[in-house]
Amino acid sequence: MLTAELDNHLGYDPYERTDSANARNGKKQKTLCSKYGEIPIEVPQEREGSFEPQIVKKRDKRIFQVSMVVALIKDEADAAIADEI
Repeated sequence: MLTAELDNHLGYDPYERTDSANARNGKKQKTLCSKYGEIPIEVPQEREGSFEPQIVKKRDKRIFQVSMVVALIKDEADAAIADEI
């Protein structure tokens, strides 16, 4: 979900050639607090630092919508499964 936001921000998919100087630059660990406890997530980064996720904004520590929490956890789990394959 957050990766799709970064794709939209950059205007191209991963591994796609582009003339842009801005590129993906790994992921950063972030812990969100909800009424169900702490939730660790990974937020993708880009070199210029201009990416501001809309789902989980910079410096936000709390998340209130359960559907967002479930979607973020599912996205992280899908990525972990893909890494194992």
